[in-house]
Parts: sequence; structure tokens; C-alpha cells
Amino acid sequence: MSRLAWYWHRVGAMDAAEILARLKKKLCESTDARRGRDWTSISIPPGRRYPSLPDPKRAPDDVRSALQRDAGDILAGRWRAFGHLPIRVSDPPDWHKDHLAGVDLTTNRPAFDLDHRSLPRGADVKLIWELSRWYQLTRLAMAAFILDDANAAWKCIHWLEHWVQHNPPYRGWNWTSALEAGMRLIQFTWIDALLQRFVSRGECEAELEQLRYEILPSHAWFTWRHKSFGSSANNHSLGELAGLILATVRWPELAPWSAPLDELQSIWEREILAQFAHDGGNREQALHYHLFSFELCSQALAALRAAGRRAATEVTERLEKAADFFVVVHGCREPWDYGDSDDAVVVPVCAADSNPATESAKWMRGATNVISYWMGESPSRTVSPAKCIIRDSISAGEAARAPSTVQSSSWRVFDQSGIVMLEHGEMTLRWDVSALGYLTTAAHGHLDALHVAVWLGDTAMIVDPGTGAYYANSGLRTWLASRRAHNGPCVE
Repeated sequence: MSRLAWYWHRVGAMDAAEILARLKKKLCESTDARRGRDWTSISIPPGRRYPSLPDPKRAPDDVRSALQRDAGDILAGRWRAFGHLPIRVSDPPDWHKDHLAGVDLTTNRPAFDLDHRSLPRGADVKLIWELSRWYQLTRLAMAAFILDDANAAWKCIHWLEHWVQHNPPYRGWNWTSALEAGMRLIQFTWIDALLQRFVSRGECEAELEQLRYEILPSHAWFTWRHKSFGSSANNHSLGELAGLILATVRWPELAPWSAPLDELQSIWEREILAQFAHDGGNREQALHYHLFSFELCSQALAALRAAGRRAATEVTERLEKAADFFVVVHGCREPWDYGDSDDAVVVPVCAADSNPATESAKWMRGATNVISYWMGESPSRTVSPAKCIIRDSISAGEAARAPSTVQSSSWRVFDQSGIVMLEHGEMTLRWDVSALGYLTTAAHGHLDALHVAVWLGDTAMIVDPGTGAYYANSGLRTWLASRRAHNGPCVE
């Protein structure tokens, strides 16, 4: 009954157009589950244009040392899920295993018949998806590129071949989300470029060519055909579009399997304006999702520029404000973030995956670091502070016409995003008074209602733990809302 109630409320969040679109998607799922396709029907020559890689001889020492460390750990099976969770992974990896719960859910069933929201024996699909985002494989390709490590290059190729063999198109858990397919398109675009150093020497050329045919058309078709829309068009949509843009820029021949680059760019620009408010804040009200979405946009924007394209001025200005928002709200302080705690990255270009947000904030601020080595300058510039106005004197009508970022005394109010910052001497205070959630489903806006955090210098002194879970663990939510879970002053 609870599941029926969930579906009833979910349908209530959709308009008629979205309901019709979802019925059409169900028809597509039924067709794709039963119809095979010839993925070699078009020619896919070696990629070009994006990414434009730096000179490996000029790699900073911290890039080299980080890659040596990471490649050693990855080859030894010492992986970290989500950048911080240690797991032991076999060679080759078990692509359908939750390595935290120790549950292997290997299946050859059509992905459209699987419910990834309800896995047996305590397994979580995000632990399965994490391995198949290929972060570790990209790090091996980076080690091959920078350190001229042939062992890392061949291991990356062999694991990709193993993934293809054990994840046929549209079967199993790794084909249950278009976002996951889009993320793999991003990683493979980078992997293909990073391994060209070996191709130029006559190594692994045939293997990479075969992988292009086995990975690219099926992923492009699936990502485009089953893309997110309507009340589900949050950062998933940006990830799917970024994957398609990167792959299509590198291999224009992929357009027949998805959409022309003109169409992809047009939808991508609309999504940026929809998902980032005028003051730069991400409308999902989660600081991790803000960074994840900005990274996706940075990758897509760099790819479009490599193809000789320009984004609309309104789009680039919105991304500049998004960078300014993150620098102000997150900064380089000890992280204590509001909103959903999903801390995914797009491409592992940081020196250490344990704290990519701080490295990213420095990069957005114009610092030269490991990210700038791989990505160049941030696609943003410091946005000039809005004109100072007295917030209390603004009427409702005037507020609608006022600058979206308001400064009053030492307060900074991101008016549309509902985030308030105060810097006073050594103290920094952040207060979340935003609306609850994004779109009609209120996605991701439920974890930290009225979140407050206070720093002294760079150290988090008063923290708000949020609620920690969706609805499955009501005991955890209750405890995290209690007095004992907070370290602030207590009137008792």
C-alpha cells in the first residue's frame, strides 16, 4: 500500500504532458529490451578536439605523486567509493557487487525490469553504480599518460573489455539509469584521449578501436532515448547532456545515435538556466549537487569551445555566478555542507579525492592547482558584488526587481537561493532559509531545513547534521533531529 501511495503522489506531481512522455518512455523501454541493434553500422574514427590534454612533461610533482599513489592502490584492489569509503575490489572487478554489503547481484535480466530503488539483502545500487562510473579506470589512464605507465594503460583496457563482456546493452543494474550511461561517456572520452600516447606508438590501437564500437553507440543511444525530463530533470539531465556533448564533440559520427550537437547544446543551455538561479545558487538546495552540476557544465562548456562553439552570454554569466556562489558559500573552510550528502565528482582531476570541493573552490577563485593543470582556467571570473541595499526596506514588488545577490552590512543574502552568509571578524555563519526542494517533487530539499553552521577561522565550530536519510531509516532521522546530535549552545 505504501508503494501504491508513493506512485499516486508521484503522478500527482506531473502534468499531462509529462504523463504522456512517461508512457512513451515505457514503450521505448519495452522495444529496447527486445530489439537488437547493429552498433557497427556507422564508422567511428579516432577521436579528436576534446579533451585538449596538457604536456605530460610539465606535470607538477603533486600530480605525479598522486597518480603514482592512486595507480598503485587501484592495481592492488584498494579502491575508495565516493572518494572516502575503502573497499576491496578483485581483478577484474565484480561490476554487479555492493562491496560494502558484500552482496553480488549479477543478473542478465533486462534493465527495464529491474527496480534499482529496492535491492535485496541490504544492497545499495549506488555502490554498484560507483564502480561502473570508471573513475579508477580514468585514473589509470591518467597514470599511463603522465607516467608513461604501460601496465596502467593495459589494465584500464582489459577492465573495460571485461565490463563490456559482463554488461551487455540494456541488461543488468548498470543500465538502469541514463545518468550512469552519460557519466561513462564522459570517462571514456577522457580515457580514449589519454591513451592516444600509446596508440601513436603502435600499442593498443586495435583494442581501443573495438571498445569505441562496443561502448559509444549503445551508450549514446541509451542516454538520449531514456534521458531525464519533467519532474525528474535535475542534475541527472545535466549529466546526460554533458556525456552526449563530450562524446559527440570528440566523435561527431555519433550524432545519428543521439542528436545533433545544435540540439544538445540548446537543451543544455535551457537546463543551466533552469537549474541555477539568477543569484548563482543551484535549485536543488544541496551544496554537493551544486558542485557536481557545475563540474558537468564546465566539462560541456570546454568541449563546446573546443568545437569552435560559443554558449549564450546569459548561460556563461549564470555559470560565473554559480562559481561565485560556491566560493562564497563553501569557500576553503572545513567542509560542513547542507543538503543531500551525495559527493560525486565528474572526472577525477583533483590531487586527492578526499576533499575535491576545497580544491574546486580554489580553482574557481583563480588559483593554479592540479585542476587547472588538467582543465585550464575556470570557465568563470569573480563576479562583482551586487549593489549594497538595505534588505529590510525592500517591498515584495521591489524584491522581484532587485539584484538577486544582496549585501547589507556584513551580511550577504543570496535572495533567490535562500542562503545567508555572515562574515564577522574570525567568525563565518551560514544559514539555509531556502524553499523546500526542487520542482514539483521537491527533490533533494529535505535533508537540512533551516540548516545553520558557524566557523571560527576555517574550523567548523557549530554544525547541523541534517537528517541523514530519506525515509527508510526513521530512527536515524529522529536521532539526528534531536538535541544530542547537535553541538551548539543548549538552554538546558
